[in-house]
Amino acid sequence: MILDHYLLRQVLGPFVLGVALLCVVFAAFAGSNVLADAAAGSLAPSVVWKLIALKLLVAGEVIVPSALFFAVLFVFERLSRDRELVAMMAGGVAGLRLLLPLALAGAIAAVLVALLSLELRPWAYRTSYLLEDLATRPDVSTMRAGRFYALGPQLVVTANGVDGEGRTLQDVFARQQEGEALQLIRAEAAHLAPPDDDGVQVVEFRRGEMLTLRDGFQQGDRRQRFESLTYRWRYGAVLGRPDHRRAQATAALQPSPAPKDRAEFQWRVTMPVLAFAMTVLAAALGAFLPLAGRWRMAAAVGLYIAVFYLAAAAQTALENGSLAAFPGLYGLPLLPLLAAVVVAFLGRRLA
Repeated sequence: MILDHYLLRQVLGPFVLGVALLCVVFAAFAGSNVLADAAAGSLAPSVVWKLIALKLLVAGEVIVPSALFFAVLFVFERLSRDRELVAMMAGGVAGLRLLLPLALAGAIAAVLVALLSLELRPWAYRTSYLLEDLATRPDVSTMRAGRFYALGPQLVVTANGVDGEGRTLQDVFARQQEGEALQLIRAEAAHLAPPDDDGVQVVEFRRGEMLTLRDGFQQGDRRQRFESLTYRWRYGAVLGRPDHRRAQATAALQPSPAPKDRAEFQWRVTMPVLAFAMTVLAAALGAFLPLAGRWRMAAAVGLYIAVFYLAAAAQTALENGSLAAFPGLYGLPLLPLLAAVVVAFLGRRLA
């Protein structure tokens, strides 16, 4: 028990530091895109830091296992440099005995990654979508004539005149994508009502004409005159986005036959197991190859890059339908576990 507590305490410090450093690096990377949108005026400054924090939360499912993986390696490097590993081996402590407490740390990390991946990931995407919609929501009082504004997931409008007090646009042109059909609208005026408490907003076009262009339409374009034409949408809606699957609850993705939904579901349920497997691999490299030094670190980095590269490639292949649904991503955790078995075998042969 004393040895277990000692190893876990030694890992905790580098793990926390690793998480902090990876968060800083990722925040700088993610923040560059968010800050670019803010500089362009499409995002309010108050929203920027919230979006960066949500992106960090999504990245947590990779940051946590990565930090733990390298923290375990760092601890074994320090134990080897200080000759503590030699003392442990001389006392009959090595191999599996050193691996067990670190496998426990991997199990704890797997539970944390499961929370991040299965629950917090979709919540973070839903919240970020809502924040982006709210931040880019047009206000009639700030709209300018001759500029284009997005009024919903697929509706873009411009007007030659703006009455901010009356929330009315004059001489309006609009473009609306409705499935495979493209609708072009020309109206004398449009009234943009304020959103209700549920985030639903309505725009009413008055006295105009709508031209519908549809692929494969056999009798030419469809023109319709109207006195009033109303569109409504909900801000923060998930289904109108091309990447809506990321914001869907995990239970809702499971029965979907769509390849992209299947890839998203398998990614979420695989990441916790992969976090445990990668920790076991790092512990095996340190426990069974205690004197390998720089070769151990080089092998560890190579294996880490290979596993996560294969994970990303497999997810893309599954989304494209070029990878079978089974085993799909489910076999990924077997790779580091198999590598750990090979390391243990080689370590015993070299001992």
